[in-house]
Amino acid sequence: MPHTTRHSYKTLGKYLAAVLFIASGLLFMTSCERELKTNDQPDLGQLTEVEGMVLFPDGDPFPAALIRVEGQDIETLTNAEGKFKLRAPSRGKLVIGFEGYRSMTIPLLENEVKNAAISITLHKQTEAEARSTQDPALKAVAGRDSIFTVIEKHPEFPGGVKAMYSYVKQHLKYPQRAIDAQVEGKVFLRFVVGADGQIRDIQVQKGLGFGMDEEAIRLVSTMPHWKPGSQDGQAKNVRFNLPITFQLGELRTN
Repeated sequence: MPHTTRHSYKTLGKYLAAVLFIASGLLFMTSCERELKTNDQPDLGQLTEVEGMVLFPDGDPFPAALIRVEGQDIETLTNAEGKFKLRAPSRGKLVIGFEGYRSMTIPLLENEVKNAAISITLHKQTEAEARSTQDPALKAVAGRDSIFTVIEKHPEFPGGVKAMYSYVKQHLKYPQRAIDAQVEGKVFLRFVVGADGQIRDIQVQKGLGFGMDEEAIRLVSTMPHWKPGSQDGQAKNVRFNLPITFQLGELRTN
């Protein structure tokens, strides 16, 4: 009987040793996985306030340019004065762009972010630059009735972007309901500029309510015909995104 007990203890000891060995191995693997995951994620630094201005080549402010942080769900638009402000990782990268213009990527170095505002000038894309970003397969199958999202030459409001925002400022009517509720912000629209330059299929991608969505649609639907986008010298239907800004400081009522 004592011999049997010693044998049982010995077997139990071997079993416990095996369990401890496996457990330590699992802990080691878990530790390695955590270290690998940590190493895969770059340290972009703490969030800090970044501000700046986007300009046209002639120095005029560029309204409604998109400012986003690369790889992060952080973005904003420039205001009517071309200015922007957002909180971004101090060692991240800003991507600045507008449809039909060259996008720019700006690394945020900690010392620069703290000491100075950022100034960016956007330039129009050349047809060659626009062509290089287009999917060749899409180009091969696209006919006249297709709707392009990437194209050699983007559609344009008569007179260009500055003329478009001048038109918006002059013709936008601030809904009284929104004034009473002190609501302001941006209505994001998506529409198609046809091969004939006419705007159609206007949709609200992100609205504000209080009659502002309807006013943004009305405003865009009454715009004059645009200069259509083109591919290989032929006019095409192009999908276009446009934010319409409502600011109480510059309101025009019905």
